[in-house]
Amino acid sequence: MLKKIIRILLIIIIYFAYKLINKSYIEDIYDYSVYIEAIDGDSINIGSGFVYDKKNGKNYIVTCYHIIDGAKNIKVYNYNEKYEIANLIKYDLKSDLALLEIDDNLNLKKAKLGSSNNIALRDNVYVVGTPLNKNYIISLTSGIISNVKRSLKVNGNTYNAIQFDAEVSGGNSGGALLNGKGKVIGMVFLKEENASNISFAIPIDDIKRNLKNKESNYELKR
Repeated sequence: MLKKIIRILLIIIIYFAYKLINKSYIEDIYDYSVYIEAIDGDSINIGSGFVYDKKNGKNYIVTCYHIIDGAKNIKVYNYNEKYEIANLIKYDLKSDLALLEIDDNLNLKKAKLGSSNNIALRDNVYVVGTPLNKNYIISLTSGIISNVKRSLKVNGNTYNAIQFDAEVSGGNSGGALLNGKGKVIGMVFLKEENASNISFAIPIDDIKRNLKNKESNYELKR
């Protein structure tokens, strides 16, 4: 009887420890996720991003190029709606990838980067971003991986993207796609407008390959 009670208690402890660990994995999204406003006169395009790296008093933000294309002014906000003006450091039209630089004044941390090579069909995933407008700054949705390597052609460019079914709205582009341990495995960049819950992310390993660290400055492959 005593052994049975001990076994039950161990199961309960393990269950709540698992819940606590996973909760902490996901809750730190506020530390590295950002909301982006790309301003061109009276026109404002919105999107999301995450801190890819920090060095020399600067934060380097990864986002989608289509968000900031043509912008004269780029604002990067943290969860508390404080912002810094960003500089566009590098970009690549073909991969829809942009790297922004801001001063390290927003109390942001570097995101934990995972690997998109280790993902599998039906893995649990989370999408972090700011859908629709600033009222929903840094929101989280969840789903599963629907296809690990979906070949897409967008504006003449070919992508091998991660397909997932978590809810995505306008403003989520550039946001992080997380695995169950809260590590970034992709960047959200596209939603199928004619269907429900069909969205795509650029694999983080593709982003890592495109971003090269050279003498403390980033060089983006073209």
